[in-house]
Amino acid sequence: MAQEMSTPMLGVHFHKFLFEEGLRQDATVHKMAAHLGVKNALLLVFSAFVFAAESTLVIVSLMFGLQLPRLGWGGALLLALASMGVLLRSVWLEKYRVPPVLPLLREQALLFFSLKEISELPEEQQVLRFQEKFVNSLSRCVRDNFQANTKIYFNIEVACCLIVGSVLCLVGCLLWIIG
Repeated sequence: MAQEMSTPMLGVHFHKFLFEEGLRQDATVHKMAAHLGVKNALLLVFSAFVFAAESTLVIVSLMFGLQLPRLGWGGALLLALASMGVLLRSVWLEKYRVPPVLPLLREQALLFFSLKEISELPEEQQVLRFQEKFVNSLSRCVRDNFQANTKIYFNIEVACCLIVGSVLCLVGCLLWIIG
């Protein structure tokens, strides 16, 4: 794991800037996560529809005596199922981090200020050090949440490719019957 860069004891304005920027980025990452969640859910419904439509088409074609290539329709159904699996994995696996809530932050602050090496510092430096620790925590949250969003985005792209492959397999089967 990459080691956090420790900012030297810089001024209050610098810590305020980092804090505000961290909150802005955290909000942006969470907004992105909401959009990805909606896309993921819609694509999951669509892939279930594709699976249901393909399986119905295969059943109807067998009822009418049309011989679709098993490899084609079997591959189409497996690809549709795989896309649903990838999308479910991205819903189930990804966890988002949030900065400490106020009661927990208060407890952490009291514990931090009671440390011997911190309690010996002037009050202004104590607060600056705590702000620095909080900003580091916030930046780790933003980094981890951004990485989670990147994984979800990748899973959505993979699922899209699987769905397209599924539909193309079934179209190939239908063209094989016609041709």
